[in-house]
Amino acid sequence: MRENIKKFKLHLEIMRIIAIFFVIFNHTGQDGYFLFYHYEPDTFSYWIYMALSVFCKFSVPLFFAVSGALLLTKEESIKKIFTHRVFRIVSIIIAGSFGYYINYIFWVNENFNFVDFLKNFLLHNGYYWNATLWFLYVFTIYLIFLPFLRSIVKNSSEKIFYYAVAIHLIFISFFPIIYYTLGAESYNFSLLEKIAFLSIFPILGFYLEYKFPVQILDLKKILYLWTVNIATIIITCCLTHFKYQITGIQIEDFHNCFVIVNCITVYITVKYICLKVNFSELISSILISVGRCTLGIYLLHIFIMMLLSSMGYFDFFHRHVNHIITILIYCFLVFVIGLSITLILKKIPIIKQLV
Repeated sequence: MRENIKKFKLHLEIMRIIAIFFVIFNHTGQDGYFLFYHYEPDTFSYWIYMALSVFCKFSVPLFFAVSGALLLTKEESIKKIFTHRVFRIVSIIIAGSFGYYINYIFWVNENFNFVDFLKNFLLHNGYYWNATLWFLYVFTIYLIFLPFLRSIVKNSSEKIFYYAVAIHLIFISFFPIIYYTLGAESYNFSLLEKIAFLSIFPILGFYLEYKFPVQILDLKKILYLWTVNIATIIITCCLTHFKYQITGIQIEDFHNCFVIVNCITVYITVKYICLKVNFSELISSILISVGRCTLGIYLLHIFIMMLLSSMGYFDFFHRHVNHIITILIYCFLVFVIGLSITLILKKIPIIKQLV
């Protein structure tokens, strides 16, 4: 058990667990993610649920940051990147998309059509019945760019990190606010968001893992960091509320404005806790095992959510507990069911390589 633990960095596995839980929450729609729109703005629930909706957006950036911490230090040939990493993710995308297609034709009562599957798989790139797999499409491009990113960080200074953060804050944080203040109805800089996933967040993870001295921090500094993070969440909530008051449309235009601050805060906090807390071998082993199942949970969670919803989960729980407890229990159940299935799948040859 001890040798197995040494192969992994516990804090990174814990980050994966936290991130996948909030990925699940991000996909709860009207029952969770957009639940705040069902409440009046003068209620406490409206602002708490909106803050939770904004907070959860750190999840995908954190996955890329963890990946940067793990992959940017490795020495691999381009051939190995394609034969081992890119090939695996592409295989997962194909298998996952096929599963989503089968699920889609089942729910809409259509006949299987391989040509239809192939056409939509090639044309929509994760924006059709396999929409939640967009993360893997972007991750594949990120893997292709690994040799460039490794060259950037290999002999880089702290300036590269601050430059990456500055770019994100300018184009993803401040520009949307400026556009909104000047009266623009929308701000779309999706290209920069993709670049953030491909380079900025991996570089961020590399810096926080190997360059940033987390060990010199104390609880007071961690609380200062969370104060700043909470302030950015409040600003985001205010912007979201004011635009909703004007348009009357459920939007999330500002949800990613300060996501990099949120991502940094969660990363540093988890690493700080793991440096200060001496986890037992048993707990560490369990957390590592669960962390290694997060990809499987990600691939399965939509199917599980649809199953629970069709079984009347929300109708049952809403009669007994309030909304926030209902949705958190729901996310936890999806997580546990996905984990259980993934642990079983990891026992099956070939399939275990995909989850």
